[in-house]
Amino acid sequence: MARRRGCASTRTSASSTWAPGSPRAAATATSSSTGAAAGGMAELALDSVSLAFGGLKVLEDVSLDARAGELLALIGPNGAGKTSVLNCVSGLYRPQRGRIVLEGRDITFEKPHRIAALGVARTFQHGELFAHMSVIDNLLVARHARIGTNAIAEALFTGTVRKAETAHRLRIEEVLEFVELERYRHRPVDALPYGIQKIVGFARALAMEPKVLLLDEPSAGLNREERE
Repeated sequence: MARRRGCASTRTSASSTWAPGSPRAAATATSSSTGAAAGGMAELALDSVSLAFGGLKVLEDVSLDARAGELLALIGPNGAGKTSVLNCVSGLYRPQRGRIVLEGRDITFEKPHRIAALGVARTFQHGELFAHMSVIDNLLVARHARIGTNAIAEALFTGTVRKAETAHRLRIEEVLEFVELERYRHRPVDALPYGIQKIVGFARALAMEPKVLLLDEPSAGLNREERE
């Protein structure tokens, strides 16, 4: 595997999983049964990705692959390029060389909203939430790509729209329960402590029910209780 100097990777099979509709006890159970199967196509693959801003090389020939059910960590000091890798995968940065492939589809030059719709969700180091909106509304925004109704039906608030909204809200409640944010559901995000805002960002990513979940410094700024 080629890597940006100073930025390494490590991998392990998933030890806990969550899926909408599953009980929280099952979500926290330790198991290796969700580990990636041997062989097969990678869920996400980077092939010799290079990124530079002017004369500054940020990433150089970064290659990695992640398979379904696998946890993959990028490890390195500040400035090693970890966030830049995530920005390339999520479409915020466009690499000058290399390819990024999701389930066999080249997404290197796709726009961020298209990549999200294809099943890639992420968190950010500093939240990037809608500050004046409630926690539950921030999570509902994440369901946008899964809304199957059209603008006219939504404006008329038809029975189909009402049914869909109810289903989405039920999914959101499952996520809130999983991350233990129920008591904050109607609080505006900017009124919450930084650590709780980080968890809201994680919950928003989960609400998308992604195929690939990218976590950028997920525990930074959290106290011991919040990390647990």
